Amino acid sequence: MLLGSRKRLSTLSGPLSFSINCDSIKQVQFTKSLGVYIDKNLTWNLHITNISKKISSGIVILKRSRSFVFVSLTL
Repeated sequence: MLLGSRKRLSTLSGPLSFSINCDSIKQVQFTKSLGVYIDKNLTWNLHITNISKKISSGIVILKRSRSFVFVSLTL
């Protein structure tokens, strides 16, 4: 992943290749570090999308288990 502003990244021509000790480094569109998704433009869009998916699946689980929880509390 090459980090930089959109303006600066748009001035680059073609894909760049990097290597360390003759080992080529693969360029990626995004990476996850310490639980935070970082994309090549340093936007939060991918991170927010993934967090939203986790939250919505948790809400669905709570909604489905609601009837079981309330039944056992009333007994």
